[in-house]
Amino acid sequence: MSDKRLNNTIFLMFLATENYKRAHVLSNKDFLKLDKEFAILNYISECPDMKRILLNNLEPENLGIQYYLGRQEIAGNPAY
Repeated sequence: MSDKRLNNTIFLMFLATENYKRAHVLSNKDFLKLDKEFAILNYISECPDMKRILLNNLEPENLGIQYYLGRQEIAGNPAY
């Protein structure tokens, strides 16, 4: 992975994390617990639509994270 792509991925992870924490009133510690259990940051880095979503609309409800966590709950892994 090129340095530019790595930097862009890290920046997208930061934006998504901050917006999600703000929308759900989570502390860093709470978010890290969720990430440890559900690999949210991995999802962000691998999601092909994340860049488009973030660049077109920074609203937290449109980040796709809640959808991802919902899919985890369907699979039997409760998100909260």
